[in-house]
Amino acid sequence: ADYLCFQNILRAGGRDADLALCGFYAQGGLGRRIGVRACCGRRGVRRLCIASCSKYRRTGQQYRNFHQPPLSVLWFSLKRPPAPGQLRASGGQGCDMDGHTPKTSDAQRLLELQRAAHRREGPPNARVRIDRLDRLDDMVRKRSESFADAISADFGNRSRFETALLETMVTLSAIRYARKNVRWWMEPAYQEVDLTFWPGSAWIRREPLGVIGVVSPWNCPLQLALSPLVDIIAGGNRAIIKPSEQTPNFSDLLHRAVSETFAEEEVGVVTGGPEVASEFTRLPFDHLVFTGSTSIGRKVAQAAADGLVPATLELGGKSPVVICPSGSMTKAVKAI
Repeated sequence: ADYLCFQNILRAGGRDADLALCGFYAQGGLGRRIGVRACCGRRGVRRLCIASCSKYRRTGQQYRNFHQPPLSVLWFSLKRPPAPGQLRASGGQGCDMDGHTPKTSDAQRLLELQRAAHRREGPPNARVRIDRLDRLDDMVRKRSESFADAISADFGNRSRFETALLETMVTLSAIRYARKNVRWWMEPAYQEVDLTFWPGSAWIRREPLGVIGVVSPWNCPLQLALSPLVDIIAGGNRAIIKPSEQTPNFSDLLHRAVSETFAEEEVGVVTGGPEVASEFTRLPFDHLVFTGSTSIGRKVAQAAADGLVPATLELGGKSPVVICPSGSMTKAVKAI
C-alpha cells in the first residue's frame, strides 16, 4: 500500500457529548479520501469526511467527499450544530449580537483564500515554484521604469539609477539565485544513523509553512517587498504583502502588478494606512516578516506574540558609525 491511514474514534456517552476524531494521513497520493463512520448518541453524526478547512474545524459542519492533501495531521472536536436562532441569541462565533456576520477585511479574506488553497493543493513541486519565480522576474523587468518613476514621485525626487542599482538589480539577482538552487533546496538532506538504529535511515526534509505576511518599509520599497517574496516562493509558500503607506504611488503600482501577474491564491497585496498595518500584523499568519524601525518592530512583535505567530524582524538603528579623534573628518563624511 502506498499510503497509511490511521483512524481513531473516541466515543463518549451522554446526549451532549463531543465526538473527538483523529485522522492521520501520510505517504498518500493527492486526492485520496478518508471516510469515517461514527455514531455518538441517538442524534450523532452518521458519516463524516475529514476536512482541512479551518471553518469546518471551528463549526463542526459536516462535509462530504473532501479531498485531503497528503502529509497532514488533523485533529477535530466536532459538536452538534446549534439549534436555530442559537447564534443570534448568544452572539456566537463569527456573528455580532444582532446575528449579522461582521465584514471581513481584504487581508483576512486573502489569508483564508490562500490557506485553503495551500491545504487543498499541498506543497508545490519545483516546476510550480520556478514558474512563479519566472513570472516575478518578468513583472520586475517589464515594469522597472514604472517602479522607478513611482518611487521617485513618492520621494519627491529620486535617482532612477539608484533605484535600478540598489533595488531592481538586487531583486533580479535574488530571483536568479533562487531559480538556480530551488531544486537542490527541495532535496532531502540525509543524516547519519547510529549503529543501534540500523537498518533505519534518517533525513531532513524542508516543507513550506503556508501563508507568509510581509510588511515592507518606505526607504527601499521595491527591494524590501520583493526580496522576501523570492524566498517565500522558493520555499513553496504563499504571501500577502503590506507595503508602506508612505509610498502610495509605488504601493498602488505594486498592487496592480501583482494582481496582473499572480492569482490571489498565490500572492496578494494589501494597501492602507497604519490601522490596516496594525490589523495586518495581528492576523494568524504561519510566519510574519517585518522590516522597519525598532519602535514599530516592538509593536509588531507584541501583535505577533498574541497569536503565537513566528516573526522575523529586520530593524533599523543597529549599525552605528564611530569616528575616532585621529580620523579624517573629510574622508569620514564622504564614506558615510
